[in-house]
Amino acid sequence: MWYSSKAPEYSQAVIDDFNEEYPNIRVDMLRAPSGDLTVRYAQERSSGAETADLITMGDIAFVDEGRENDWWVSEPQVSEGFPEEHVVDGMVTVGMNHQMLAYNTNTFPEGADMDSWEVLADPDMAGRVILLDPRGEPGYLGQLQLYSELYGDEFLEQLASQDIRWVNSQVPGFENLGSGSGDVMAPAAFSSGQPAIDSGAPVDLNPNVPSTAIGVYTVQSNEAHDEAATSAFFEFLTSKEGQETFHGQDTSSVRTDTEGTAPLPDDLIPMEDLLPEALERRDELMALVGLV
Repeated sequence: MWYSSKAPEYSQAVIDDFNEEYPNIRVDMLRAPSGDLTVRYAQERSSGAETADLITMGDIAFVDEGRENDWWVSEPQVSEGFPEEHVVDGMVTVGMNHQMLAYNTNTFPEGADMDSWEVLADPDMAGRVILLDPRGEPGYLGQLQLYSELYGDEFLEQLASQDIRWVNSQVPGFENLGSGSGDVMAPAAFSSGQPAIDSGAPVDLNPNVPSTAIGVYTVQSNEAHDEAATSAFFEFLTSKEGQETFHGQDTSSVRTDTEGTAPLPDDLIPMEDLLPEALERRDELMALVGLV
């Protein structure tokens, strides 16, 4: 059983490719936002209920909770060639999700100046801003810390006065953006935005704002249904082939030998540099943007 926050078409493609090599191993998948998956797993594990063997999500705080409760395999089996620095105390960084600024192209046509997050606090955008709710995923809390470091806490206070539309994941965020219920959304990733673009929704993303990337992490339960089968799938997920399938052109692999996966900007601010202070300032950041 694989709990994955990745878009289902990519996760299912990994399963299909894996089953070409291992046709006798059945992999079931549950796809949901990171916050939903982590709450579900924690409740199941704490109650002794049957739960996932692998969890792929973007929540470092949940990984730490699992370490404290001794939930994870400390040395999971990864593929040859997978960077050792991305395997830390049982947590494997299986990718990076570049966070961008999304906008409605009916409001902001091609060529509009969208190179700064400051558009989110523009008084003309009051009631037209969609933000990802940091109460559901720590990476979105790190995004608030990014704004604070770039523009100061005054910027967060300006956001609080914008009558923000808060959403718990990027999928409903893009639905709102495409329907005209908002004009700008942050943060946003190609993996969530591309399906909306392909469907003809009037949305686009700007990768040129000063940005960060949310890590995509995978941990393995130390109470797996079949440890050998789970390890085989984990090894495939971290292989060159598995990484190319898992990411496609929308997200980024930490492997250096993958082809066709999304590149990351050179001036990226790592989420790992933002999150420790963001978690320490959690209540303060929430209050600044009016989430109290």
